[in-house]
Amino acid sequence: MKNINNLYKALLDNNLLTISFDKFLEKYKNEEYKQQVFKAVTQEKLFTKDYETFNSAYSLPQTQEDESSGGVVNFLGDLFSAFKGGYDAAASTGGPTSFKCKVVI
Repeated sequence: MKNINNLYKALLDNNLLTISFDKFLEKYKNEEYKQQVFKAVTQEKLFTKDYETFNSAYSLPQTQEDESSGGVVNFLGDLFSAFKGGYDAAASTGGPTSFKCKVVI
């Protein structure tokens, strides 16, 4: 978040921005707006590297909502992969291929 604060301050200090920090954060979530910011800071020579570097340096932190929904998807994908691997291993050795599993979320 510190980098985003620094970016916002640099934009304000160079008269490239007149909106509140909260409004800036809301708009910055939009990829097109982020590219406009990148274009402005490169034209003003405030940033001299490529867009990928800019995006990495000034990415927004993930919100708890982003992390939690991604975590559930990743967990279920990992769980499926684990059971599939176990099933395939059992099937290849002639072992039992019937599993019962109850997942409560």
